[in-house]
Amino acid sequence: MILNWLRPLAPLLQPIGFIWLIVTVSLIVFLYRKHWGSAALTFFLSAGIYIIGATSIPIDLLVSLEAPYATNRIANLPKCDAIVMLGGVMNPSRNDTFGFNLGSTADRVLTAAELWRKRRAPIVVLGGGEASLDPSTSFSEGKLLERWMNIERVPTNAIIPLNPSLTTYDEALQVKTLLTQRKWNQVLLVTSAAHMRRAEALFVQMRIPVVPAPCDFVGHCARENPNKNFLPQNEGFYIMGLYLHELVGWYIYRAQGIVGEEPPVAAKG
Repeated sequence: MILNWLRPLAPLLQPIGFIWLIVTVSLIVFLYRKHWGSAALTFFLSAGIYIIGATSIPIDLLVSLEAPYATNRIANLPKCDAIVMLGGVMNPSRNDTFGFNLGSTADRVLTAAELWRKRRAPIVVLGGGEASLDPSTSFSEGKLLERWMNIERVPTNAIIPLNPSLTTYDEALQVKTLLTQRKWNQVLLVTSAAHMRRAEALFVQMRIPVVPAPCDFVGHCARENPNKNFLPQNEGFYIMGLYLHELVGWYIYRAQGIVGEEPPVAAKG
């Protein structure tokens, strides 16, 4: 009985929940002592933490980026010349089974493999950053993921790992070279739904014909599985971080002239 009563307070054991508790207690103390300036500061801090960590605002913002791509379904996507999966899905790890630890964007790998199984394209291009733990060697995460793709029945001769890339722009440059060399007409672009707006705009600006194949609908998933706890939690800050990363990234790309003034209209599947 006591455990059931305490369970709703579990978020206070998370870093964000604990910080919010300390700030809110400080607010009460400042109000009691009539330290109005300190009280005002801690109020806005407490309110900000609560709004981000305990309301649906971060989810709604991320959903606004994902929504144009929410109707794209694998079964409705056209056949193309290649599947291009953008990287950032793993970190190299000596102790894990395949030599890597998958991150929160691992849906990209699953989606790329499923598109190949559904015969949407004969080639899978795997992007990503540096994945070597040995300073004397250098290879991309795409190369490291190749073994796992083989287990998913994607043969080695159907996989093209890109060289290590720091940004989506670096990956797009390499895809542009492949497009020219192999005379591809159109590629399926696999990345997280929230990132698709920026990635698609970049590829279009570089005259790479793409069909969006979105995945990793973090915002939609959070909306479909609402957290009923009223206390601030880490998830809200994680989701807000994803939104701000894409928002800032979009304007940086615009300032560099590598995306257009407005994002393209998503091709519906």
